[in-house]
Amino acid sequence: QRQMCIRDRDYNISSKHTISYETSYRFSPLDHNGMSSGFDVATHTGSIISNDFDIYTANKNQTTTFNNSLFYVGNLNEKNSVNVTYSYSIYENESENLMEIGNIKTLQTGEDSRLLSNLNLEYSYNFSDKAGINFGYGNAIKTLNNSFINNAGTESAQSETFDLKEVKNQAYSYITYKPTQMVGLKFGLAAENSLISYENRKLPYWTYQPHVDINLSLIHISEP
Repeated sequence: QRQMCIRDRDYNISSKHTISYETSYRFSPLDHNGMSSGFDVATHTGSIISNDFDIYTANKNQTTTFNNSLFYVGNLNEKNSVNVTYSYSIYENESENLMEIGNIKTLQTGEDSRLLSNLNLEYSYNFSDKAGINFGYGNAIKTLNNSFINNAGTESAQSETFDLKEVKNQAYSYITYKPTQMVGLKFGLAAENSLISYENRKLPYWTYQPHVDINLSLIHISEP
């Protein structure tokens, strides 16, 4: 039996603080998500059947998906504001692939799972209606796990696995300045650190991203 559930809620703690939450769950079981087929194969030499055998295949999949998101918006006052978002998701898949050719039976099983986590924090401060500054931090975690077994349930079973984990951290700061309605400036710097781990290996790296943005409006429309 397939199952699906979606929920979302908004909570207004006060006129300055709002929290929102979303969650969804989907499940498709192994016994209700598959297909099978069978047929007979015969080879002839003239009018004589030289070989005759049956082929049967069956494939099944089971999938589970679970997503969660949390949002916070805080308008502390006219100058200060805070935004926080956090999401967490899980995906799992199990598969079975069966093939029978005559008396030979082969069963392959596999498992695939993914975990994703994202956190973003941002603080904004307005010096005036023309200038402001933003500080932000982001964290992202991704985990992958894959396994595959050939000839499952037999002495000749062979398995393969692959695991990977990536962790990213990013920090940034931007200053915005709009001296007139026709001129806008934005500049700042972002730095990111990442670490990828797989097969007993670790690959770290750093990146730096300077940012300069100049907006010029050649046409100014006055408000009535």
